[in-house]
Amino acid sequence: MKDQALANNIRPITSNPAWQNNDLLDDARWQDQFTQQCIDELLVAVATLKKHNDKANYRLLKLPTCQALLTRIANRLECDLGFFRLRGFPLDTIDRVDLEIALLILGHIMGTPVAQNKQGEIIMHVQDQGYKTGAVNRGTNMKGALVYHTDSCDVTALLCVKKAKSGAVSRIVSSASIHNALLQIDEKLVQTLYTLFHWKRQGWGNQQEKNYFIIPVFTQYQGYFSSKWLRLFIEQAQEYSEVPRLTQQQISAFDAIDELTNNPKFHKILPFEPGDIMFVNNHIIYHTRSAFVDFDEPERKRDLLRLWLSVPNSSPLSPLLLPLFHCTEPGAVRGGVLT
Repeated sequence: MKDQALANNIRPITSNPAWQNNDLLDDARWQDQFTQQCIDELLVAVATLKKHNDKANYRLLKLPTCQALLTRIANRLECDLGFFRLRGFPLDTIDRVDLEIALLILGHIMGTPVAQNKQGEIIMHVQDQGYKTGAVNRGTNMKGALVYHTDSCDVTALLCVKKAKSGAVSRIVSSASIHNALLQIDEKLVQTLYTLFHWKRQGWGNQQEKNYFIIPVFTQYQGYFSSKWLRLFIEQAQEYSEVPRLTQQQISAFDAIDELTNNPKFHKILPFEPGDIMFVNNHIIYHTRSAFVDFDEPERKRDLLRLWLSVPNSSPLSPLLLPLFHCTEPGAVRGGVLT
């Protein structure tokens, strides 16, 4: 079964910029800085929530400068390059215990935070927990290299609180660019990626759902492109006997994605410093990071805060993505983990 928009002749993606590394020299398109006025608004908002001991009323807060900034970023994520780095988060003026409140305030301005695990956590610390690769352990809790992937939400927001001693180099790539490059190499590979694949549902997901879900890697719907990618999850689904075996054509398509994403022509290396927030649109961006060496002292270890967001300016998704996003309507609250 193929996506309804595939037809017989696949065309290059033009709904979003299919950028390559050399296209990103103008960092004004993908980077900005917190202004002092925005910081002041955020500090007042954190104090207000703490004073009233009511952390649920995020949407009642008035932060017009932050609102304008995040609306502009949301538009860039949806209509332009699909990623944005916001620098200068006030780590020095916000107590560590209040960082989560501050990030959630920004998240609620941009959209709706969604659950990242079956416990319903909407904000998570990305730290090395000493885990090894396994069915339950997440790459976010290990220091080994990650593979290129997308998260199960419209937008991922990552705040760097402390960086590693070395390594943890962030890289991103335009999935539309990968699609178009594959099309030039072999159209049959692209056709393959529009077909359905079985993906293993991971241990942090809702265990009342099936052990796997079935979606394509590429979809196009009502003129909008979306790509979901995490090769490991597709390969892990092979452990179930009822799941069809991967064909050589499918494996060749996966290999081609891996080769292109690891080509410096296509990916952008983004330094990630304390106080940076990285936003990525998971429908048109793959992201990863390299392995890292951490500090020995617990108080110096690498620490990121992560939000998964559903955003009101999101595009419609193919109905084929319903098993992952649970809703495919544009602007609807969707994605995350069912609790």
